[in-house]
Amino acid sequence: MNKKILKNTKNWTKLALVLSLICSICSINALAQEQMNAKALAALIVELKEVISKNARNENDATLIGKKWDARKDLSGKNRVDVIELLFEDVKSVITDSGVQYQIYSIFSFYGTIPDDFKPTNENADSVKKIRLKNPASVKGEIGGESHNSYVIRVRKNQTLKVQIAWEEKGERIAQFFVSPSNDFFEGKSIRGISTYNEKNWYSKIMKTGDYYIYVTAHPVANYTLKVSIK
Repeated sequence: MNKKILKNTKNWTKLALVLSLICSICSINALAQEQMNAKALAALIVELKEVISKNARNENDATLIGKKWDARKDLSGKNRVDVIELLFEDVKSVITDSGVQYQIYSIFSFYGTIPDDFKPTNENADSVKKIRLKNPASVKGEIGGESHNSYVIRVRKNQTLKVQIAWEEKGERIAQFFVSPSNDFFEGKSIRGISTYNEKNWYSKIMKTGDYYIYVTAHPVANYTLKVSIK
């Protein structure tokens, strides 16, 4: 086979791969736009209630949001994306803290991009590299959009974990974090703690020895400094 034919073959192969990827993305988007059946709608609401329960700052907020969702009569016949947008409107009416709102919105966005018959596999797990921290730690980073940065630190039972975040506050830029016992950002698990200075400082007494994960997000983009300490 001469070089020209070989080059053309490679080009056609690359084109086929690109077209295949585009078709896959379009298929997922099309599935997300289909009307949800009653079973899929009920399952989605259960999953999102769990997200709220794990990320709301107090149980009263989670309970109130759940009641608002249960009272809705306008979800039937809508697609996944529209349902999530309506449910998030109720979240904003109860939770006014912009950092918590964006944290929940980031997780909701993930649910909005998957088809109703989605089955979790290892390939769908959080693949972002977790940066191991030592006590004390101070790290700088940049993040934005629907992405997140991940950090992990080992904490012993009865120790107090403290996390602080700072960023250049220009315009509508905002950075936030949450602490989780899970190595998967998309599980939405968070540890309840005490927050001060508009959610920039957080601390909690750890009840079980293990690795704890700190997930940082921002909107629309932010350069941040994250400080972590254990006492």
